[in-house]
Amino acid sequence: MNINSNDKDMSNNKEDKLLNFKKISKVSNNRFLIIIFVVIVFLITNILSYIVGINFSSGLYINQGGLKSFSGDIADYKKIMFVRNIINKTYNPYDGANASDLVDGAIKGMVDSLGDPYTVYMNKDEFSDFNLRSKGNYVGIGIQVAPKEGKISVISVFKNSPAEKSDIRDGDYIINVSNENVDEDCIDRAISLIKGEEGTSVNLVIERDGKELNLNVLREKIEVMPVEYEKVTEDILYIKINSFDENSSKGVNEALYSSDYRGIILDLRGNPGGLLNECVDIASQFIPEGEVIVSMDDKYGNKEVIKAKKGVSEDKKIVVLGDSGSASASEVLIGALKDHNRAVFVGETTFGKGLVQRVFELGDGSGVKVTVSKYYTPSDEYINKVGINPDVEVLYPQDEIIKHKQIANGDSKKMRELDYQYLRALEILKENIKSQ
Repeated sequence: MNINSNDKDMSNNKEDKLLNFKKISKVSNNRFLIIIFVVIVFLITNILSYIVGINFSSGLYINQGGLKSFSGDIADYKKIMFVRNIINKTYNPYDGANASDLVDGAIKGMVDSLGDPYTVYMNKDEFSDFNLRSKGNYVGIGIQVAPKEGKISVISVFKNSPAEKSDIRDGDYIINVSNENVDEDCIDRAISLIKGEEGTSVNLVIERDGKELNLNVLREKIEVMPVEYEKVTEDILYIKINSFDENSSKGVNEALYSSDYRGIILDLRGNPGGLLNECVDIASQFIPEGEVIVSMDDKYGNKEVIKAKKGVSEDKKIVVLGDSGSASASEVLIGALKDHNRAVFVGETTFGKGLVQRVFELGDGSGVKVTVSKYYTPSDEYINKVGINPDVEVLYPQDEIIKHKQIANGDSKKMRELDYQYLRALEILKENIKSQ
C-alpha cells in the first residue's frame, strides 16, 4: 500500500514538473532550430561589433586577450540562457555536452551561415593545427586545397609526400573523407579529417575526369620547404617558392645573396598563398621602392595601400611562372611584378582568389578567420574568380607532369629539362638578358 502511495505521489510530482514545462514540451523541431538561429545571430552581432573596433592595418595576425563581455539587449541575453536551459532540461539524449561545446557549435553555425568558404571558426585543436601549418610543419598527407566550383580542389601536391606516392594530382577533387561527404562549404572540416596521428591512414574518394577513385593514404609528418633555389646557368638563378609561411622571405633573401646573377626565374606554380606580410617582403625585393604592391578595401570603404620597401634585386630581369594552383598571395606577387613590368608571366591563368582574411585569436585557444577585404593589383584589377592571365601561355597537362616526374625519378635537374613551362621561361630570360 505504501509503495502504491509513493508511486502516486511521484506521479503527481512528475505531472507538476510537466505542467511547469508545458510550453517547452510543445516546442517543435522547426521552432527549436529557429531559437538556435536567434542565438547564432546574437553571437555574430556581438563578435562583429568587437571586430569593427580593431585596426586591420597592423598585420595579418591580430592577437586579442579575449572577447569583451556581451553588451547587447538584456532580453536577448535571457533568451540565450532560456535556450540553454531548454537543451539542458529537455533534450534527449543529452550526452553531457558542456557549455563550451554549445558555444563552439553556435559560433560555427553562425560563421558557416555566411556561405564564405574562406571565413571559418576553429576550435582549440583546429586553431593549433592552423598555426602549425603556417609554420610549415604538421602531420598530414602533403597537399594544399582550395574551394573551387563548389568542391574541394587539390591545387598542390608536395614533392615526395604521401599524397604524391598515392598518385593524388593537382586538379583532383576530394569528395569524401573517412566516409563523410565533403564540399567547399566544409573545407576546414575536410582538412581536419585528413589530418591525424602519424602512421595512421585516411580514406579519400577522389574525383578525376568524371571518375571516382578510392584511396587509402598514409599520414606522415610534413615539413614544407618554403623556398628552394639553384643557380641553373652562369647568369640565371632559379627560385621556387612553395608557400608563403613564416620563413619564406628569409629563404628568398638567402637565395638572392647566394651568388651573382643577371636574371631570375621565380616559380610560383602550385603555391596556394599564405601570409600576406611575407609576400610583401618578397615583392619588395624586386619592385622599386615606393611603388604599390597591392591595395585593399574593406566593407566600410577604407582603403589600404601597401608599397614596396627597399630591395636588392630591383634591376634584375625576371620571368615568373604560375598556373591554376597559384592563388592568393601568389597572385599578389604575380600581379605586382606584371603590372610594374618587372617580369614576364609564363604559364597558365592563376586560381583567382582576390580576398583577404584576417585571423583573430579569441583568448581561449580558439580562433576565427574572417574575410575582411578585397585586394586589387597595382593596375586596380580585381581578380577574384577570374585569375591573372599569362603574358606567354604554355600549357602543361597533368598527365604530362606525372609522366615527367616518373622519368625524372626525383632528379630536379632532369625534371626541369622536361618541363615545358620552365624551358620557355629560360628561353625568354636568356633573350632578355642578352638584349640588356
